[in-house]
This record gives sequence, C-alpha cells and structure tokens, in this order.
Amino acid sequence: MKTYANDPRQIAAKFNSKCSKCKKVLLKGQQIFYWPSDKSVLCFDCGQDDYNAFLSSKQDEAFYNGEFY
Repeated sequence: MKTYANDPRQIAAKFNSKCSKCKKVLLKGQQIFYWPSDKSVLCFDCGQDDYNAFLSSKQDEAFYNGEFY
C-alpha cells in the first residue's frame, strides 16, 4: 500500500503532551496516534477507532486500485 506524508500513524510519543480529545496526559515513550495533517495526537483509547477506520479505507483504496491480487 502506498504511504503518504499526512497519513496518520501509531508512534511512541517523543515528548510529553496531551490527547487532543480527552486531554489525558501522554508521557514520552507511550504509544499514541499521530495525525500529521493537523499535528494532533490521540491517546490509545480515543484514537483506536479513528485509526482503524483510516486503515480500512486505505486497504479498500489499495484493492480498488489493483495493488492486491
């Protein structure tokens, strides 16, 4: 599947921050979801559903474009 610069991704936090939705404190090294398009971060609880929906649509697009056989 193609990857683009603004694709959201799961990363380890590089510094302490707060979840964009619930304002929970996120510590450095904790697994988070990063959305580069608006530079927001989501904790695992808030971001899991949105991230899974993104991955699903990305896989659908790849299949539609013939990237899977």
